[in-house]
Amino acid sequence: MLRLKQGDKKWGKTLIGESKSKISTNGCLIVSLCMLISKFYPERGFKNYYSPLEASRDWTYIAMPEDTDPKYLVWKSINGSGIKFVWRNYGYQPDRMITDPVTGTKDLEFNILKKYMNHPDYGVTLRVLTLRNNQHWLAGVGKSLLGWAANDPYLGIRLWTAPFPYKRITGWALVARDRNYN
Repeated sequence: MLRLKQGDKKWGKTLIGESKSKISTNGCLIVSLCMLISKFYPERGFKNYYSPLEASRDWTYIAMPEDTDPKYLVWKSINGSGIKFVWRNYGYQPDRMITDPVTGTKDLEFNILKKYMNHPDYGVTLRVLTLRNNQHWLAGVGKSLLGWAANDPYLGIRLWTAPFPYKRITGWALVARDRNYN
């Protein structure tokens, strides 16, 4: 999986859709999803990956009642870009029993998250709470010794103890490789 950074000079100053927000300041989810796309298509390499610049143009973004700037991703709009939206989870409790969104079986949320982070055809984005109580997204890599391993689009590095340096995981989303994508 490529490690991409929101502030990269190739797209950092690009506006998200029709919003007034730039990828460098509000594009963590976009960049995280682009990193997951690179996981599914490593043969594209460092030059031909689906970039945050393309995602800011191709995907759909809307405003929310509490924020009129249309910078919020419409999840299903990612379909057709190499990935498909599967499921969005609001919250994270590792020892909670939940229904697996793909198989329909029950398991601990921790186990489901671990399974799909390590699966070659699925990817997970983690929503975390920052120290300033803002939401931020990371591209999940897998379970590490002291937490989750995740690529941080803001810092542009792999975190081996995610959610650290952030407060906690507050949700996550599951995407799948689109086998019909060329």
